[in-house]
Amino acid sequence: RRCRGNYQQFLPKITQVVGALQFAPDDSMVATYSWASKAQVWNPLTRENLATWDKISSFGGFAADGAYLLLGGVDGALLLCEPKTGGTKRVVKDAGQLVAFAPGAGLAATVSSNEVLRVLDLATSQVRFSVTNVSRRKLDFGWGDRVNMSPNGKILAVIEPTQEVLR
Repeated sequence: RRCRGNYQQFLPKITQVVGALQFAPDDSMVATYSWASKAQVWNPLTRENLATWDKISSFGGFAADGAYLLLGGVDGALLLCEPKTGGTKRVVKDAGQLVAFAPGAGLAATVSSNEVLRVLDLATSQVRFSVTNVSRRKLDFGWGDRVNMSPNGKILAVIEPTQEVLR
């Protein structure tokens, strides 16, 4: 449609800063994650709010088939949410903070408070593998995490900061 101009006519009105936005695979929904620790799913044509979750600390996105929306809770749980109803299909407790999601493989990467990166299989909640000494960045909205996964889950990338001191 438009490349410049007033995008508000196409997006829902949100009163807080939006840090992430993603369309469902079939374009029937758009999910937003705001600095108010809130995730919302909207109908992009009618701008109707379909679902809202509070106390959210991170945003994974839609599964490859759109069956669920992956969110990270402020308590370190992963929430597999039903995007059309606002329900929660499943909770993976004590997973850590969500830092990456491979929607095609159903894998999530989390970082624990003791700096352990774990890759979890969302279907079984089992840890596929872990890496120590991986920390999160403090300004996620402006900087992004040091971890990312390819959509099919075959590649995990971790940026390790140098220990050198600049003089």
